[in-house]
Amino acid sequence: MVEGASTPPEPEDAPPSFYVREATLLLSVLALRTARACLLVVSAGYMPEAHGLKRRLSEVHARAQAVGQDTTGEHARQWLRNRGPSTPPKIVGKFGSADLWAVYSWGAHADAQSVQQWLTVPMPDVHEDHMGLAVPPHHDGILSNALLTEVGMECRDMAAAMAVARATTHEEVGLNVAQVKTLDPDLEALIRRYYNRVPEERRPNDLTTES
Repeated sequence: MVEGASTPPEPEDAPPSFYVREATLLLSVLALRTARACLLVVSAGYMPEAHGLKRRLSEVHARAQAVGQDTTGEHARQWLRNRGPSTPPKIVGKFGSADLWAVYSWGAHADAQSVQQWLTVPMPDVHEDHMGLAVPPHHDGILSNALLTEVGMECRDMAAAMAVARATTHEEVGLNVAQVKTLDPDLEALIRRYYNRVPEERRPNDLTTES
């Protein structure tokens, strides 16, 4: 949950923490909306079409880490002023998975690999080895659950970032982070149940264009 989605006007001689908190708030709101949209698209049976949203969430997740680790506040300040301190591929490659970022780009663009990989389905009624294209909504339980587990992992980290950003004392940081950690057992169960069960040949960064 994003609480108190507002920040005060930028003061004169603002300290680095001001920019870090404001950037973290904006990124957290963007993460929450992106994650919700991703859930809706996947639940409707359009998992490949959710890849553009998942890609943006990964960028938000990586950007928040860059903002949080820069104690000078300069990364946050430049980002808030739309100066782009680092390109999305570069920031995701540093703080996330460049391989997954590249694979999710298939579904974010008019890329044949996305169709070949996720929209081809067996059609044994036509022929034993025949493969057709799924045009209506179609659920791939393995990949959909793995993708949504990734969404959960990234949202958990964003919640932790907000827990720190909205705190004003060390004691409040501890209390806020402790609340976020209550999510961990459920998330770890999802990782074991869905994410770690994805066979190696089905993991996105190992997929090929063969069908």
